[in-house]
Amino acid sequence: IRDSTNMGAKAPLNLSRIKQLATMPSEDKIYNARHLLPVMARVFIRTFGCSVNLSESEVMAGLLSKAGHTLVKGPANADLMLLNVCTVKGEAKAIREIMSLRRRFPVLPLLVAGCITPELVRACPGESFLSTHSISFVVRAVEGALQGRRMDIREVGSLVKINLPRQRKNCVVGVVPISSGCNNSCTYCSVRAVKGSLFSYRMDDVLREIKNALSSGCSEIWLTSQDTAAYGTDRQKKSLLPELISEAAALRGSFMIRVGMMGPKTAYPVLDELVSAFSCRKVFKFIHLPVQSGSPRVLGLMGRGYSPGMFTDIVDAFRRALPRITLSTDIICGFPTETDAEFMESMELVKRVQPGVLNISRFQARPGTAAERMLQIHGRVSKERSRKLTALFRRLAMVWNMQWVGWRGSILIDEKGKDNTLVGRNDFYRPVIVKGNAQPGQRVRVKITGATSHDLRGEIIRN
Repeated sequence: IRDSTNMGAKAPLNLSRIKQLATMPSEDKIYNARHLLPVMARVFIRTFGCSVNLSESEVMAGLLSKAGHTLVKGPANADLMLLNVCTVKGEAKAIREIMSLRRRFPVLPLLVAGCITPELVRACPGESFLSTHSISFVVRAVEGALQGRRMDIREVGSLVKINLPRQRKNCVVGVVPISSGCNNSCTYCSVRAVKGSLFSYRMDDVLREIKNALSSGCSEIWLTSQDTAAYGTDRQKKSLLPELISEAAALRGSFMIRVGMMGPKTAYPVLDELVSAFSCRKVFKFIHLPVQSGSPRVLGLMGRGYSPGMFTDIVDAFRRALPRITLSTDIICGFPTETDAEFMESMELVKRVQPGVLNISRFQARPGTAAERMLQIHGRVSKERSRKLTALFRRLAMVWNMQWVGWRGSILIDEKGKDNTLVGRNDFYRPVIVKGNAQPGQRVRVKITGATSHDLRGEIIRN
């Protein structure tokens, strides 16, 4: 019986469960022995995608640990691989990762979790799947896959995925989802099809998750969702995000809050309240506000529900109140029918707002979306536009970051970097690379001595 678990002496016998074998037909004994004994497995988890995916991987790791399984750092030491994928921009990357792991470890069970699409399942018919809606069933999925069964658990879990056991990737950072799904109808996006409609978690539950993170030693709280500014709009007309930020900032303790991506369409109606909430001392002066295009016509084709002018109004309002606030935004290059002149509108918008972070992507048609049926632009064109926009941003970012040289202030160390360095964030969420003996979660004073287009370089000082 012990050998049937394929885990040798590492799997302790559960005598009360084994006694059940006595009442079973003889032909069922061997099969059921595998199910009645605990399988104490070593599981390797790799995560791709947004901070919501990161949070769900932490929850799955917590549930597996609670069930007695062990998390390991590499697939070579694992009994099962769990790949938490993102398919928002297409299945190609996820399929490549699955195939790569399968080639390297042809016998090892593989469970694919995350934003599972029918296209992904068809492309990898032999693998096991666990959808983003079903992460509470991760123990069942893992143990079934270990027993040689092909697991396919989708669309059966709870929409509430907070206040569950969690094993954090970074003990300093508490990733707190505030909702699931999306109510927008962007013509190029598959998030709503995969994640479902917007479902906001009760504010009391979110605050309880934040308190749990703080009590476990976190000094950064990330409020995250597909659109944080949409929080509460599934229950009322106006966003509850400003109230949530203020309630979270009022909690006791020394910590900072990072507010995740806000859609301009949902942020605009509560702009004044948001600016006030971001003025709280415990809130990073950082906004992620994806514009996607500087062309009014292209934004209309995208179904984004706002104009470039609305976007700049939001940026201007934040900068009037918080002049050095860090803006992160997103641009899609080569959206169907985008002309050279309309791409230049995006270039001019980037020059106008000078973001500190710019996420650039080339358009890829998602199956089943309205944009897939539009007139596509050749890949060479979108690649060249992406190259031009990247070059522009690097020049602007270098100028923006050099303005910080000479600045003195406090940063919060949140991780260890390469070559014995530490990575911290100032109150404007600018990454600062330093060397020293500080530990993650600690605040230190620094002087900025240099900059790149991606980060600031500094040294720890005493005053």
